Amino acid sequence: MGETGGDIIERRLKLYDVERLDLVLDWMAAQSFAMLAEVSRPVMIGIAPRGASVAARLQQRLEARYGLAVSRYEIWAERPADDAPSGAPLKILEPDALAARDLTGCNVLVVDALLARGRTLSGVMEHVRKRRVASVNACVLVDRCAPGARLRAAVAGLCLEFPASVRLEAHIPPHDKDFGVWRIS
Repeated sequence: MGETGGDIIERRLKLYDVERLDLVLDWMAAQSFAMLAEVSRPVMIGIAPRGASVAARLQQRLEARYGLAVSRYEIWAERPADDAPSGAPLKILEPDALAARDLTGCNVLVVDALLARGRTLSGVMEHVRKRRVASVNACVLVDRCAPGARLRAAVAGLCLEFPASVRLEAHIPPHDKDFGVWRIS
């Protein structure tokens, strides 16, 4: 990071724009189709807000390109603060439509925008497993591919390896203005 007169200058670099991410989503849809086409009762759950938007884009592609109808829901997960005791649970909020859905025997794909350490995604997947699903897999737009990560995504659009000091952001409409992946250092 550069400094000028005591102020830290944040450097932002757009790694992927909308055109490139559309190709990435096509690849993710192909991976998801290979995983979900032969299973019964496929369900997609997007972690709101950004993961839910990625899930909506994937659901559209699965239907349009492969004719695969997948039920889609969203779920909210609030992580504990970084200074919370180790093992502090996520606060999970299920909208009524998901809470009312019987997931017994379903094959679930949990979708998020960015996988860094895996705490949020792991917590949501554990929550979903308690609903007696047949299987649950992770799907992410960007996987940090961090050594020693507690989770690997079954479907990953991008695997971007950067030092831990480099922050990555996934901007997903409608939550964000434009669709892109940014490197912040």
